Amino acid sequence: MYETNRTDPIEEGLFNTLLHGLFDFSPLAICVSTTDSEASRYVKVNDAYLRLVGRSREFLDARPMQSAGAVIDDARRARRQKLLATVGRYELEEVEIRRADGVILSTLISAQRFVADGRAFDIEMIIDVTERKRAEAALWRLAHIDSLTGLPNRGHFIDALTAAVAQRSGGVLALAIIDIDFFKQINDNLGHLTGDGVLVEAASRLHGAVGQAGMVGRLGGDEFAVLVHDAADRRAVHRLFDEVGAVINNGAPLLAEAGGLRSTVTIGFAFMPDDAGDADGLMRAADIALYRGKRGGRAAVVAFRPEMEPRSS
Repeated sequence: MYETNRTDPIEEGLFNTLLHGLFDFSPLAICVSTTDSEASRYVKVNDAYLRLVGRSREFLDARPMQSAGAVIDDARRARRQKLLATVGRYELEEVEIRRADGVILSTLISAQRFVADGRAFDIEMIIDVTERKRAEAALWRLAHIDSLTGLPNRGHFIDALTAAVAQRSGGVLALAIIDIDFFKQINDNLGHLTGDGVLVEAASRLHGAVGQAGMVGRLGGDEFAVLVHDAADRRAVHRLFDEVGAVINNGAPLLAEAGGLRSTVTIGFAFMPDDAGDADGLMRAADIALYRGKRGGRAAVVAFRPEMEPRSS
């Protein structure tokens, strides 16, 4: 907690003038408030603060800071108030601010508690990082999400699989690889736009069928994957993959515009540690099961078995 020191009247008056100028014209939003926690009130805000929150001085002056329509009203405010009471300050805390029009802004707030003439005040300086956060989110999505289907892309899915393998603590972990049958013919005969429509509808049905039971990703082309961990047992996972296949193989055509063409999927899946000891081995085992299903006539759900391994010559 900082307590101001008095200087001689000339120096103090000049210094106060400079501080007022800095306060009023600062591009950073600055707020001075009382420290009475629940009943704290605005003492002074600068124009940048008013622009940030979209409120008038009259609106802010007429009510406690935590009244209805509060600018800041989050569960972590009590923790920040405790820091001010015990440490006297905090720096660059991530805080969401509700603007007058209801838009939520992402901000970084630094605050310090000052004592002047025996009275305590909190001074907050606020940096609006909403656009930066949006840009970061857009970059993350570009790097991790398939732009066509909205599913995790190959890189994101493989990272999740690798993490699940590393963190496995005895539960059932399974990987399914799913391939749309005769997808090349769909693209060649009906065009890539129709093919994209088939992929989007397949992704939607797969995601709906798996729900919270696992993670669905697009590995590329017409190949999808499902990761399941912490399942009850192997039979439960097998039933889930049967249901996943049924939503496409036994359902309506994936795309009505495809002239009634019925697309089917083939699914190959494997378990860890029964069928593989690491992520690469699990991918390979699921791929082998998928190939066996393709060779057996497609529209199938096939579990890996050791005898499926290619024989060495």
